[in-house]
Amino acid sequence: MSTDYNHIIHLVALLKEHEVQKIVLCPDNKNQVLSNYLKSNSFFSCHTLTDERNAAFFANGLALQSGQPVAICCSDGNALRNMHPAIAEAYIRQIPLIVVSMGNNTMQSELKVKTSVNLQPFADDNNLTRIDTLINEAITETNHHGKGPVHIHIPISDSDFKLSETALPIVRTITRYQGLNAYDRSYDELIARLNKYSRRMIVVGQMNVIYQFNKSITKQLYKHFAWLKEHTGNKTIPGIPISNFDSILRMAPEKTQQKMSPDLVITYGKQLFSEQLSTLFRQFPPKEHWHVSLDGEIFDPFGLLTTVIEMDPFEFLEKIALMMDNDKTEMFPRLWENTAKAIVPPTCDFSSIKAVGQLMNCLPHPSALHLANGIAIQYAQLFSLAEDIEVCSNLNDGGNGGILPTAIGYAAASNEINIVILSDKDFFHDMNVLCCSDMGGNLRIMLLNTGSFSSAKDWAVVRGFRYMSVQNDGELTNAVASLTDPQPATSPLLVEIFSDADNDFKSLNDYFSNQK
Repeated sequence: MSTDYNHIIHLVALLKEHEVQKIVLCPDNKNQVLSNYLKSNSFFSCHTLTDERNAAFFANGLALQSGQPVAICCSDGNALRNMHPAIAEAYIRQIPLIVVSMGNNTMQSELKVKTSVNLQPFADDNNLTRIDTLINEAITETNHHGKGPVHIHIPISDSDFKLSETALPIVRTITRYQGLNAYDRSYDELIARLNKYSRRMIVVGQMNVIYQFNKSITKQLYKHFAWLKEHTGNKTIPGIPISNFDSILRMAPEKTQQKMSPDLVITYGKQLFSEQLSTLFRQFPPKEHWHVSLDGEIFDPFGLLTTVIEMDPFEFLEKIALMMDNDKTEMFPRLWENTAKAIVPPTCDFSSIKAVGQLMNCLPHPSALHLANGIAIQYAQLFSLAEDIEVCSNLNDGGNGGILPTAIGYAAASNEINIVILSDKDFFHDMNVLCCSDMGGNLRIMLLNTGSFSSAKDWAVVRGFRYMSVQNDGELTNAVASLTDPQPATSPLLVEIFSDADNDFKSLNDYFSNQK
């Protein structure tokens, strides 16, 4: 079978796994192979109609009668356009319809659907993993927050191909639990799965809240999991988090990494910055990944997602606290905790890393810390952080910056000291925001200039900033004292750290090498 079209077989396998039995086919040279493959599998009940408009309405009727999703397969272009009236009807009447189109044109933007995914082959080894995630996302959306139609498009450049395999592959199915209640589906099986694993981990991504767990719940929860949290997760776990896990994983030998990989990983929160955690899970994959979120989103950063639990993550944790077995679950968290305690923060010569570390160690309490995506977060994770420091970040900036104007807006509405750490790229991308008149003395910026750009001094001074240039340890000490002064000044402050990118990189590598 041509590897370019493996995703077709995975689509068929996932339709079966999700028990989408009824299929309406509109045969065409573009989708003939898929149609023949579906008809040859005894699980599917296939109906063939050549008129796409009537076929789509026919599929609506099947779905209305059963209440279950029905798939309809067609080519793209005019064939898909002919289905628009029926798809719009399905959207309005909340009919669970899965529209599968094949061809070079998509026309997705014109369809009235709950979600639309494109199974374009990805140019990396995770192709089918990401394809499976998209297919799961589309199929589960037919019954999520109300029923409705979804669209799956399969781009093909050549309709003259064959699928030689007859057996369906083993595919990863994502199941959604809409709360832990019997009205959606029984959760006894979910709790049984939870209890069968002794190596359990919870990883917290970006969260903009602070949650106070009940003390009686905290002890029950904390001993059952290894708790990993990036600084951007803020105070959202019941106990002391392990935040230096990236350093741990970079330093640990392979045998130790294998012992530190969980059987079950549960996530809540948004974006995760860690690359080392993704590397660990690729090498030693957990058996399951559950994600807990109030909106029931498909969040699959590791390509391992198996279960989505749609509820408030803190409510979920409090519900399961008394449902977990105590047998042999404390060894795994202790392994992580003991390893984390043995890691000491970096001590190095003048560099951006040292600048970030000194600042992190002297932050006023309370205060807000704004971290740009990239080296700012990477360096900050090397150091501990007090619980009363609120952390903000535009983790999903995709290289488009945005942290500086976001931080300035936040500081304008805040009574606390707001400190921003960002690279020269992030600063110069957004420096026009310094024209804003709503900047006060509670705004402090540490700019890590590694030589890619010229100095920001003139621009900052013109805009009314106090400015400090830092190129050695003595200047750094004075600058950090000004950045962390708990009393608001009369004007904002910009501290520009001038360091060499190659030297920063060497300092980081030396730190990890010396810790091993």
